[in-house]
Amino acid sequence: MVTVRNKYTGEEIAEIEDTDLAGGAEEALRVAVRAFREVSSMPAYRRRDCLYSVSEYLRSREVEFARTISMEAGKPIRYARKEVRRAEFTIRSSGDEAMRIHGETVPFDVEPRGGEGRFAYFVRVPIGPVLSITPFNDPLNLLRTRWAPPWQPATP
Repeated sequence: MVTVRNKYTGEEIAEIEDTDLAGGAEEALRVAVRAFREVSSMPAYRRRDCLYSVSEYLRSREVEFARTISMEAGKPIRYARKEVRRAEFTIRSSGDEAMRIHGETVPFDVEPRGGEGRFAYFVRVPIGPVLSITPFNDPLNLLRTRWAPPWQPATP
């Protein structure tokens, strides 16, 4: 077991299981691959609803998340609350984007050899899980940036 201590007081705030890093990462990847099979076949509205649920969960436990971040990372509580709110917002925005992921058509008439009147199209689809390690200083925001849209909306 590993003891987690409050960065300000040194007080013990939790004990977590000490796992083998490589073994833990491999197990996380196995679980993610199984989940990917289900999630990749979901219609857009279900992916949106899942992300909305995560955002609402964070919102409902904002104080608890902020307090934990503050104690574990030594971050002032007001900054920890901003971090949780920013994560809520970005995850909800990711749900909005799930409804706008679509493909594009590409005209072939740019090619003079037989391209007139022809076009191709492509669609965007999930390609697989992401396994990443996040630093401790902004745990929630660094986690959500690993899987939220790259456009990163302005925070309110």
